[in-house]
Amino acid sequence: MLAGLLALVMPGVAAAKRGGGALAAEVGDPWSLELVDGRGRTVLSEAAGTGTGEVGALGFRAGGEWFRATRIVSESTERKTQTLTLDTTDPDGRRIEVRIAQPGRGVVELDAGVAGGDLDDVTATGIGFDARKGERY
Repeated sequence: MLAGLLALVMPGVAAAKRGGGALAAEVGDPWSLELVDGRGRTVLSEAAGTGTGEVGALGFRAGGEWFRATRIVSESTERKTQTLTLDTTDPDGRRIEVRIAQPGRGVVELDAGVAGGDLDDVTATGIGFDARKGERY
């Protein structure tokens, strides 16, 4: 059972180091997510914070506190879809399940949800990104 689904669609991005456009998504362990251009330069990187505040790495809010992804527990790839299970800072052991897919040229979908344990108090999922100086969204 999943709670707190997060879905992002990133035009122009290819799934985890498989290329297919001007940008690529790179996933690391310990958990990290970066978007890089065709020259390998970082265009956008996930915020590295694993604290309990609003801004940080991929995570979820439960009981008024944020819990963040820390490392990849398992991963599999089928066709253009990568599925990952991530450990978190949650002392109750809840994890985040992530799916990164490339449904068409130049588009990546990232879906994430909380799995395991009590999900009744999960109220949000989110991810923060570090912006380069002068960058605006």
